[in-house]
Amino acid sequence: MSAATKRLSEVLGPLGGGHLIGLFRLMAIAEEEISSAKLRAPSSSSAFDASFRLLFPTDSLRGKAEEVYRAHCRELLVRAEEGKRFGDPTDAELLCACLESSLKAPLSSSGGALVEQLFAKVFPESALASAARLYREPYPGAIEEELVALRRRFQVTR
Repeated sequence: MSAATKRLSEVLGPLGGGHLIGLFRLMAIAEEEISSAKLRAPSSSSAFDASFRLLFPTDSLRGKAEEVYRAHCRELLVRAEEGKRFGDPTDAELLCACLESSLKAPLSSSGGALVEQLFAKVFPESALASAARLYREPYPGAIEEELVALRRRFQVTR
């Protein structure tokens, strides 16, 4: 953290300063992911730079682990590289939304299977991503139906 950020944090106090530090940390993560994307696909550098302002965390991502936000940024940067739209929620956003709703009501079997699928996409390196599935798709295409409905429900304005 720079000296100026530290000083501003001191002036704002524990509430405002902590929020400010969190925002600067998210900005640093977004910049790190943009730098990584540029190394992977240098020909899309301008698209990556232009997407910085679109990498903000939506409500479902606020207060979540940095790894979730990183996955969100990575997915949006792949979309920037491929020229795809940004309005569809990322897998990280959908995973957080599903987990949040599971605190209010139990997930259906297809909802549980969808969470497992999203978790594996968001955290492909995790041991849980390759673990045996607890939920089964009740019929072929059930997970895809859940996913389409969820994406429609959580459209994002970026």
